[in-house]
Amino acid sequence: MSFTRRHHLIVVLALAVPVAGCDSVDGNALETDYVVESVLVAGHGLPRLWLSRAVYLEESYTFKGEPEAQVMVRVAGPQAEEEIHYEEDQHRPGEYWPVSGHRVLPLHRYDLTIQPATTTGPITATTLVPNTFAIDFDQGSEVVYQADGQLDLPISRHAYPGREKSYYLFETYAREPLEENLVPSARALYDPDKGVSLRVLSRTSSPIIKMDSSDIHHQGSLTVGYPMGAINFYGDSEVFVRALDDNVYHYSRSQGLQQGGTTFAWGEIPNPLPHIKGAHGLFGSVAGVWIYFRVVEP
Repeated sequence: MSFTRRHHLIVVLALAVPVAGCDSVDGNALETDYVVESVLVAGHGLPRLWLSRAVYLEESYTFKGEPEAQVMVRVAGPQAEEEIHYEEDQHRPGEYWPVSGHRVLPLHRYDLTIQPATTTGPITATTLVPNTFAIDFDQGSEVVYQADGQLDLPISRHAYPGREKSYYLFETYAREPLEENLVPSARALYDPDKGVSLRVLSRTSSPIIKMDSSDIHHQGSLTVGYPMGAINFYGDSEVFVRALDDNVYHYSRSQGLQQGGTTFAWGEIPNPLPHIKGAHGLFGSVAGVWIYFRVVEP
């Protein structure tokens, strides 16, 4: 299964202000209403990139694609030195696709440059792609649901240049999101009249899980606990386990701070720790592995 984005970032400029107790906001980032969206996945083709305009507090949200920009990504690393240009989708203004079949290389730096048609200054950002990893897991096996339990996943050692910790996120997709398959905790939340639909419950994101050198086993692997509280349905489920670059880590952490948790879909609010010069949004990278299992009643 490919990794895709289904929601656009919703940036509300009136809310993009420093919050007491949180990291400060670069004032230059508040001088623009451009929004950039693109997350690279190690080993996959370069994804599309969206360039749009932010909305203001009094406006209802609609995607406002920014057309006719010049978009380029430069790859730098031991295996590649390459410039990749993007072309705009003729039918979707603000949506840009790479013209190359380049596949994202782990432990390589990707430098983004965008020159919008309506401004003189460029938009720039950089991501260092996490290394790939493997999970020792019996795909398709049965998992007995325990609301407060966790599923221990042995992960091959994952190092990220320049930092001792590794950061992971689990995104769970239920493949049989039927009302009769709801686990007890999700059944208590289910309320279509209040927007808590089966579709909403079928996708969950975990909090960030941090691992450091003290968590490494003598053979060099890690055991990361997948929280079963992320499971809302019995039946078949798929989980995308992500290792995060710094940009996605800060974005996801900031999302939790603003929303009081990580129950909102990843990719729906702005990051108050800007890593993009000349725009809001997210340009980052992850490495990921899919696991598949069937959730059964205890």
